[in-house]
Amino acid sequence: MFGIAVFLIPFHTGHMALSISLFGSMGSKLSIFPVLIGLCLFLYQCVKKREWYVPKICSTFFCILLVWQIFSLIHGLVIFPNWQEISANQFKKLDFLLSILSSKGIFLDTLVIGHTWWAIKLIFTHILEYVVTYGVVIWGISLFYRNREISFQALRYGILSGAIICSTYSVIEFLYLFGSYDAMAILAHINSWIYDIEISHGWWPPLLGGNRVRSIFAEPAYMALYMTVTIPFLLAQIRIAKTKKWFWKVLFAMQLFMMWGTNSKTAMGILLAEALSAIIFFYLRRKKISLKKSFFPLLIIILLCGTGIGLNWLFQHRYAVDYDLISITSNDTVTLKITNKSPIVWDKRTGIDLTSAWFTKDWEDESGRVNVPLDRTLFPGQSCEVAVRLPEPISKEEYSNVVMELTTNNAFQNDIRLASQGAAKFTLQWNQNRLVDKGEAEPLENKMTAMTSQTEGSNQQRYGMMHVETLIGRAHPFFGVGGQELKQAYFVSYIPNWLMKNREVRLWVTYQKTKGLLKSGFPIISDYTHQFASYGLPGFILFLMPSFYAMFLLFKKKVYWIKAGLQEYMHIAILGISYFGLMVAFIGGNSTQLYIYWLLLGALIGYYGTLECDSKSQ
Repeated sequence: MFGIAVFLIPFHTGHMALSISLFGSMGSKLSIFPVLIGLCLFLYQCVKKREWYVPKICSTFFCILLVWQIFSLIHGLVIFPNWQEISANQFKKLDFLLSILSSKGIFLDTLVIGHTWWAIKLIFTHILEYVVTYGVVIWGISLFYRNREISFQALRYGILSGAIICSTYSVIEFLYLFGSYDAMAILAHINSWIYDIEISHGWWPPLLGGNRVRSIFAEPAYMALYMTVTIPFLLAQIRIAKTKKWFWKVLFAMQLFMMWGTNSKTAMGILLAEALSAIIFFYLRRKKISLKKSFFPLLIIILLCGTGIGLNWLFQHRYAVDYDLISITSNDTVTLKITNKSPIVWDKRTGIDLTSAWFTKDWEDESGRVNVPLDRTLFPGQSCEVAVRLPEPISKEEYSNVVMELTTNNAFQNDIRLASQGAAKFTLQWNQNRLVDKGEAEPLENKMTAMTSQTEGSNQQRYGMMHVETLIGRAHPFFGVGGQELKQAYFVSYIPNWLMKNREVRLWVTYQKTKGLLKSGFPIISDYTHQFASYGLPGFILFLMPSFYAMFLLFKKKVYWIKAGLQEYMHIAILGISYFGLMVAFIGGNSTQLYIYWLLLGALIGYYGTLECDSKSQ
């Protein structure tokens, strides 16, 4: 079951019909099914054989952590500021039950019942979610303490099998990113089978990933989290495999290309963190490693990374375009010469249109949008002329700006603006009773190397929301506010004015105000600030304790594993490298996005804890 749970990690957001809402955010992942079966078998064997297989220190710690989080949750319920927004009619099952009682002449206070129901639901759901997260860690530790070698093989086979599935999918994805309409059609059909499309806020997860590689994941950053583990395991597999090394080398190269193709700052942080930790493990083993033999593989990895960077550049500029103004007539008909400046063929079937609209001076409102299809295939360097008659706006004095840009409209995508995929915009302005050429507006660059920038890409809302959660944590430093659901009541009042200028943050605020706290909320941006705001400083420290314990085990047994055989050393190294990469990724991600953290943490503590020990028979 452990290996199956690892294998199913990429399927992290399934169809609603397969979701188990009782387990919170973890209930939507396919791994939940083998996890539940594995936990039941684990408990059954513990009761039957009267053996726990888990070190007492681990059991004690996870009990303390649960108690602290429950105390924080209860404290959060006591100080919750928005109880007036919670009522019984917001819960379908409870509202149905009350309607039956009222039809029989039994009337209850809907506010009191609603408050009590929600409080009990939060505590119950939290305990269940704790069982399928930290309970998985305990399960993993027990497996490794019972039989380390078999458990590690299950982990390895699960990861390698998942990597094969993801890479096979991304072969089609790469063809789509290189302009294949047929590959787009295949992906559109596959994705609708994997998960429900656009179920959140009407747009997430999107049907297609735009100009970024995401494989079967809902977002590129989620795939980057997964490959934090697959890439080190593949590198080790190349070293220890006795046959078909070429297959694992091709798969490793593909995974590196996919990682760079995410154009994700999370991926960049992971690569740097894992490179640093790999250097440390290499240095510790330097006396037993030949520098000459290591030079060629290192050179190959550098060349592969360079190729990945080149592929990412191609994908980011797949709709690079050049506009030349041909004419503007008295009836506001604008003729443009459009040149494909990208290295990608623009297939006619993709349905590329030139869309135009009038905008206000502050660019907040538009009027009179019209679409004109290019209606032809454009190879790199080819051009075509498109004439657009601009409709009359509400007022040319008020709507004085004109923006013309490329969009796609086909059987799978509707009105997808290509400015985010390398396409520039052409602008005009109404001035002195005529349209004046204002030139091209270059597309915003979203560089994966701009990790510290507070304005580029998604960094503004990411760092902004981390700042907000830090403010919430500082206001409630000991117990925090009690968890993600209760934290929703605090966000809006802590968001500074400069952050409200961000479009996505404004969208989150609007959704919460219109749909309510229970139907829409702010996502977890960073696990570290989330833990601080939710459970206070003690909760944040407790969250980090398993990582410190794993490091303690590693340093405690350093004398043994430094001298261990190559295969043993590589197992230790890839577990440490993968886990360190994950912990760095949680600066801009969280542990509930995938099941990878919980399964890997159990394997890490279990493997490091059993160093120098003979495996017991299962």
